[in-house]
Amino acid sequence: MKIFASHDDAGCGYVRIIQPLRELAKHGHEVTFAGHFDPETTIALREARKYDVLVGQRFSKHEGMGLWRRARTPSNRLVYEVDDNMFNIEEINTNALRQFGGAVVTDALKTYAQMADLMTVTTETLAQEQRDTLGVVNVAVLPNCVPEYMLEMPRTENRRPRIGWSGGGSHGLDITEASAQVRRFLARNSEWDLHLIGTDYRPTFNARDWNQMTYFPWKQINDDERAYYEMLDFDIGIAPVRDTAFGRSKSAIKALEYNARGIPVIASDVAPYREYVVHGENGFLVKEQHEWGRYLNLLARNPDLRQEMGEKARVHASAYTHEGNWQRWEKAYEGLFK
Repeated sequence: MKIFASHDDAGCGYVRIIQPLRELAKHGHEVTFAGHFDPETTIALREARKYDVLVGQRFSKHEGMGLWRRARTPSNRLVYEVDDNMFNIEEINTNALRQFGGAVVTDALKTYAQMADLMTVTTETLAQEQRDTLGVVNVAVLPNCVPEYMLEMPRTENRRPRIGWSGGGSHGLDITEASAQVRRFLARNSEWDLHLIGTDYRPTFNARDWNQMTYFPWKQINDDERAYYEMLDFDIGIAPVRDTAFGRSKSAIKALEYNARGIPVIASDVAPYREYVVHGENGFLVKEQHEWGRYLNLLARNPDLRQEMGEKARVHASAYTHEGNWQRWEKAYEGLFK
């Protein structure tokens, strides 16, 4: 197939478009990438007959609808990619609200999706949301994956043990699910640290001794993929998420990335983590807030258990590599021509 894929020029586009489709390119398909605002995207949509499949990630501008509509010909197919619940964005997620909030943009998102031959999403929960909200029938679940080399990446030895979390600025409410119990754990375990990556939530965790907390801003995955994964260097990973319409529609990529680095995860017992984490094997699922402390203490006091679960975590994550799942994208796209 000859595929053109337009992405958002950020980490999301890298994970959802570039990483999986570069595997298709390795297996004989011709793939061209461009950012939303690159001239190449406009050119490709105008010359759409040159391609078999045109993929648009979260297109939302009204002025591009005509191009998208005219890009569909008898010989090609349009694919609309979405990886979040765009119709239930929470108020705390100010960046996403600025970009995708409001009736006009919501209408545009719906229109782009309804004009496409196929929608691709990360989870079945999100797929059902699209079916219910948009009436779109043809939705393919293509799970988030990681590169295979992550499974072999070593972690730093001979450092203080630490709990880790990574994420963006939309997780302010999610963090409060675990912050009190993490704060209590740190107060009672002075030999442990908290390591935060991406957004600085140290004021939310507010450890009694701030020297127990470290923070590093993102190394953007679309700038330096390997450096991004190397930052995930801790002993226990936490993944709190609130049980909201937006939270339930997210993927388990945070837990997957931790596991690929051999890190057991403690995650909220809600979708998507409920569908990924095998309780007691590659991590623990938290039903009540006090359980954050219970599982932190269990893992902290049992290094052999951490190692055993970390090894199982890598095995579990090995089922979610791009190298082992690229055929899902191929099948979804080729199925449009049957």
